[in-house]
Amino acid sequence: MADRVERRMTVEEFLDWEDGTDIRHMLMDGVVVTMAPASEVHSRIAGNVTYEVRRRVTPPCIALSEAALVLAADTCVQADVAMTCEAR
Repeated sequence: MADRVERRMTVEEFLDWEDGTDIRHMLMDGVVVTMAPASEVHSRIAGNVTYEVRRRVTPPCIALSEAALVLAADTCVQADVAMTCEAR
């Protein structure tokens, strides 16, 4: 029996990809990984952290919630909270 070949994606392919569901995914080393749904406690903590970061940053910096972070050509994760100071 032949081994199943795993198809790997680039971040560009991943960002264009849609599986037709509302399930969240991330891309790790080119492999699509299903993310577990956030618990209520997790969501509250992430919301509170986002709020506190937003209160403390000044332009051009901004806080983002559920931000897609591209870490490499084949890795894209979804952070609960991120901050950037790059010009838009």
